[in-house]
Amino acid sequence: MTIMRRTRVVADRTALRRVRTEVAFDPTPTGTQVMTLAHLVARLAGGFLRPARRSDIARTLRTDVPHDALGSLAPLADLPGLPDAIARTLDLAWLAGFDLDAICTEEPDTERWRELAALAKVVRSRLPHHTLAHPDLEAKARAGLHHAAVTLGTVDLHRIPSIPPVYQPLLDELATIVPVRWERRPGADSWRPKHIQLHPTDRAARLADPTTASYGTPHHEIRAALQWARARLELGVAPGNLAIAAPDPSPYVAPLLALARGSVLPIHVAGGRPLVRSAEGQF
Repeated sequence: MTIMRRTRVVADRTALRRVRTEVAFDPTPTGTQVMTLAHLVARLAGGFLRPARRSDIARTLRTDVPHDALGSLAPLADLPGLPDAIARTLDLAWLAGFDLDAICTEEPDTERWRELAALAKVVRSRLPHHTLAHPDLEAKARAGLHHAAVTLGTVDLHRIPSIPPVYQPLLDELATIVPVRWERRPGADSWRPKHIQLHPTDRAARLADPTTASYGTPHHEIRAALQWARARLELGVAPGNLAIAAPDPSPYVAPLLALARGSVLPIHVAGGRPLVRSAEGQF
């Protein structure tokens, strides 16, 4: 039996667990591997390499802050949040594909770019040997593209909303060696690759256009959300297919629990219900 290698690339660790479970229960996909985009780039780079996380970058600065590289930021050297701030800035700059040295050459009078480039050099020299900055890992992966047919096979970018600019040329070049298919929602990313096959998601085809509304208080928002859920239930939508979410649910917990008691909706609170707010918890 010939085993065809196939790689499915997912957006994050949550999707990684879900898709791996789907693959495990599917009797046909022999030879399928599931990984994140960072894992794919590291696989092409070879060895035990991996991209530097923000925690790795901050760790290189916590014990010995490079005062010489800080420049005008030197007065902030002793602040506890500086390593995390530098790590976040460098990570975003590297993912955006910025060539800091080239920017400093083109704009020599920009002090902040020079400081950022100097900090990047210090961090790169202090990172462990198996941990590389995103541009360095991309360069290693580009050198290993000739192994892609064996290590990856057909590549399926599974519902990844966007590709970091630093990895866009790598993936487009990868598509010239092995078939690369990107399943994404229309308008999710402005990048238009030359060689990657673009396919809209089946789920995106079923989604209606989003609607927006504005309410004065969290209480009014929750009331409108519950009315929306009740309307969907009356249309025959299964309760398990409905969800009400918020970036920060804390302002909505109290009104939700208060309104839920007076409704007959089968509401499940993902964060749990406080015991003291239930009738049983009052005894």
